[in-house]
Amino acid sequence: MGIITRDTLIESVRTILDEKLPVCVGVDVGQIRDPSALCVSEVSQLDTGKLRFGPSPQPARLDSKSGLWIPAEDIYPVMVTEYTVRHIRRLPLGTTMAHFSQAVKARWPA
Repeated sequence: MGIITRDTLIESVRTILDEKLPVCVGVDVGQIRDPSALCVSEVSQLDTGKLRFGPSPQPARLDSKSGLWIPAEDIYPVMVTEYTVRHIRRLPLGTTMAHFSQAVKARWPA
């Protein structure tokens, strides 16, 4: 086994996470003159490299008595949510709710 670098570790974690990203399904139920639409997006959290400090932040430190490393407390990474559209579809005017649900079921069977 070779040396594991930070980049290698991050890439392997991304590979695992990419396989199991949550999805967000948006449905716009149309009207008589407005077609219905369906959008499916993958949702991912990206680290901005910034930190958010709570009311009493404590930086990571070395305990001089025990020699143990104490992790930071009340300090959190600032994340940004990214939506990647994987499927978007507009259904024709006059599509009934029954046909709309059949289209969704046909695209993503249970």
